[in-house]
Amino acid sequence: MVPEKYKGFFMNAGAYELQNDLGWSPNLIIGKDYGDSVTETEILSARGVFNTRDEAVRAALAHGREVIDRGFQPSQVQNP
Repeated sequence: MVPEKYKGFFMNAGAYELQNDLGWSPNLIIGKDYGDSVTETEILSARGVFNTRDEAVRAALAHGREVIDRGFQPSQVQNP
């Protein structure tokens, strides 16, 4: 996973290699740290299939920035 901070959120981007060498599929976790509690979302998938892992990760991070720019607000999950 490749971490990035953006506008107060953290993103962890990754990519999964598709079967039969068909390419790479991007995925992303977006969250926000509030100190005593952490907010995190389900894994988001960016659309597309990419030739390399690096291309897929860049696409996932770009998708995450777009989601945040549209007003993304995750639901709060309390730490135990």
